[in-house]
Amino acid sequence: MGVSMQENSKIKYTVIFNATNIGKRLNGIGIYSLNLLKYFSKLQTHIQFKVYVNRNCRPHLRDINFPENITLHWVSPRLSPDYKFSGHLLRLLYSNLLSLKYRHHLIFNTSQLEISFFASRQIITIHDIIPLLFKKYHKKQYYFFKYFLSGALKRVQAVITPSQHSKALILKYYRLEADKVQVVPCGVREVEEVNHPSSLSEKEKIILYAGRISPTKNISGLVKAFELIKDKIAHQLVIAGESRDFLEKEIKSGHLSRSSLQEDRISVTGYLDDQKLQQLMRRAEVFVYPSLYEGFGFPPLEAMRCGCPVIVSSSSSLPEVCGEAAYYVKPNNPQEIAAALSHVLTNRDLREQMIQQGFSQVQNYRWDISTARHLKLFEKMMGAKPVTTRPAQLPQVLLESIHPSPSF
Repeated sequence: MGVSMQENSKIKYTVIFNATNIGKRLNGIGIYSLNLLKYFSKLQTHIQFKVYVNRNCRPHLRDINFPENITLHWVSPRLSPDYKFSGHLLRLLYSNLLSLKYRHHLIFNTSQLEISFFASRQIITIHDIIPLLFKKYHKKQYYFFKYFLSGALKRVQAVITPSQHSKALILKYYRLEADKVQVVPCGVREVEEVNHPSSLSEKEKIILYAGRISPTKNISGLVKAFELIKDKIAHQLVIAGESRDFLEKEIKSGHLSRSSLQEDRISVTGYLDDQKLQQLMRRAEVFVYPSLYEGFGFPPLEAMRCGCPVIVSSSSSLPEVCGEAAYYVKPNNPQEIAAALSHVLTNRDLREQMIQQGFSQVQNYRWDISTARHLKLFEKMMGAKPVTTRPAQLPQVLLESIHPSPSF
């Protein structure tokens, strides 16, 4: 049976928004999807959004007032990234089921791990291609990125990526047309203004890392750097990350000594929610992010937003994202990281300058602007009439009243 003109018009201006990658514990991709939902709810547009989310993310959505053009469809919590590999696999399968169900609609998949192999009317966000660059750390994902993702990208309408650096790599490895890949930088999360240190004298002697604990984050290099200068400073190294498993692997492989992690001045906090992490960033005297590779890099910008001086790698997208507001080091050189720490920690004027430059730098990364650019791309792909993207003055739609779809 054919599609009627009325149904075709409805389909034309409907986006299937796959946000199933928002978990109970937010990672970078979850932060991206969640903030797009928050800010799309404030924009006016002719476009209707059918948003698919898993039940594990319900707490993150309760405070969002969704307008009438956005409906949520709940699926099983088993699709959440909280379930690691099984969650990733189920999201990929479910995304492709959605593409078959909505084969006439425009589908927006908010990460490469949910790409639809069958959908040609598809916009996909590729945050990074780390598995292609670091095969030894991502043996399973390497083949997905090299073969499955490569074939599917030939069919999509557009690719969104958060940095020029990532775009250059996508063009290099996937040989797409340049105008098919759109750079849309992410934003920085809002922070609570309460209890913000009013001066450097209120900072504590904390060297902070926050983010995933994985090989490419180079935690081993940071620990080695701290070992080099710990007798010259009174600071504590705090690693705010979800798991110690990787650190245990580094010990077993001989890259780290167990005694270094048993050092009283090195602590691993485990997962921290936004409020606790922001408090820690406010208190820290310096934030260090010695990552080997980043497609964008949320944590350094969030540290800047909290008034913390930032030391980052001089690699990948980080110089592009952090601009002149960060102190740069070669990530594979613990001696250089140690020297940077010593220089920043002993130079009060430099830290004050870095804080002010950080405040200026984060103004370049706003979620309202990022979301508006996403919307402009959707409208271009659909031929929809643009609407001034001001906050929508619509009545609150309670989360519980949104009609859910059948569970996965």
